[in-house]
Amino acid sequence: MNQDKFIYTRFWLNDDRQVALFEYIVQHEGQEYTLLETLAFPVPLKDTPEQQRSLQALHIALGVSYYKTFLQPAIVHPYAMDEVEAAFWNKAWRNGLGEFLYANKLSADRLAQFTTQDGERFDGSTFIETQGALLGIGGGKDSIVAGELLKAINVPVTGFVMATGEELGQAGLVAQTMQVPLHAVKRQLDRTVSELGRMPGGYRGHVPISLIFGLVGAALAVATDSAYVIVANEASASIPRITWNDQAVNHQWS
Repeated sequence: MNQDKFIYTRFWLNDDRQVALFEYIVQHEGQEYTLLETLAFPVPLKDTPEQQRSLQALHIALGVSYYKTFLQPAIVHPYAMDEVEAAFWNKAWRNGLGEFLYANKLSADRLAQFTTQDGERFDGSTFIETQGALLGIGGGKDSIVAGELLKAINVPVTGFVMATGEELGQAGLVAQTMQVPLHAVKRQLDRTVSELGRMPGGYRGHVPISLIFGLVGAALAVATDSAYVIVANEASASIPRITWNDQAVNHQWS
């Protein structure tokens, strides 16, 4: 019986509280790989329960990029999780990995399940929000329309983008043209993940990146006291592309 596990170990912030680090362990066929992902934020993150909860959610969501390499039969994490939370993450994995499962001709039954458990929790409430909105800017027409609608009803708008390099590209130009400030969150995946996906028994493919993008916005919203996180997609994004094993597959599901 396969005893391999995917393990969420911990997350933490660096000294200036602007870089969040997320650690994982991948166990595969007797080998163990420790992986580290970082998100560099443009502002310091807070020392509050809400901020901790936002980072916990990101820790779980970001892990999908590493879990998918071998689809271990068990997931281990240190967090308290009730039935509603477990159901949420199981739904996110099953639907968000729909295209991945189809491309690799895999059954959703291969996915490990989150279950209820006791563990670490970040209780308390100190969040004071403003009326500002964080708008995800990808450089396309959807975010432009959303931004102009927000400005039309006098909601203060700040853009945000998740960058994987130094260049902001079209998103930066769109924000400049719209005359909204732009927060860039720089993501650095562990480079080992590409090597793992090429190993025998390894898998590669699409993950629910818009789920990750939304949760990055949520963490940034807590840090900046913003009331809303807005991400826009055209209506066609809600239309499944194909059915695989009786499940609708939608590239933009999350």
